[in-house]
Parts: sequence; structure tokens; C-alpha cells
Amino acid sequence: RLEFTSGRAGMSGPGIHSLAVKAVLDVSPIMSTIGIGGITGVDGAIEFMLAGAQAFAVGTEAMVDPSIFTKIHRGFSWYMDEYGYVRASDMVGDIAK
Repeated sequence: RLEFTSGRAGMSGPGIHSLAVKAVLDVSPIMSTIGIGGITGVDGAIEFMLAGAQAFAVGTEAMVDPSIFTKIHRGFSWYMDEYGYVRASDMVGDIAK
């Protein structure tokens, strides 16, 4: 039997990433979204942007790897150059188009 001292529990991290990306895909056509859930590197951040998120947030991974923000920044720059994006905003929702 599981017991939680607060009386409730939640789930976060990589286990919810695909569900969170799907939620962004579903909701972003009708409202602004921020992608959050399971970002462990640049790939997860880019997935949220391509799915339609105007921004993303990194939570748990920042505690595991404080350099994650530098890695995401460098990865974003490479991805944008590689695929011809001029601005990060050009990526928003591109997978759904």
C-alpha cells in the first residue's frame, strides 16, 4: 500500500513527455501553450516547439544537470542552422503544418 504524506501524488519527468507533447499538439491550434514535462535535452525542447508551444520550461532536469540550459541553447542554434530556421518562433507548430 502506498502512502503519501500530503495525501496526493503526481508524475513528472521523461515518463510524461510524450503525453505532454500530444497535449500541446491538440491545444496549440486554439490557444497559446508552454511545453513542460520531461525535457531532458534539446530534442525534447525542440519537440515542444515543433508541436506548437511558444515556449518551454525545464524543471527536474535542471536539478540533475545544471548545464542543461547551455546544452539546449547550443542545440537550438545547431538545429535552426541545420534546418533553415531564422527565428525560434519560425519553429512553432511546424510539425503540424
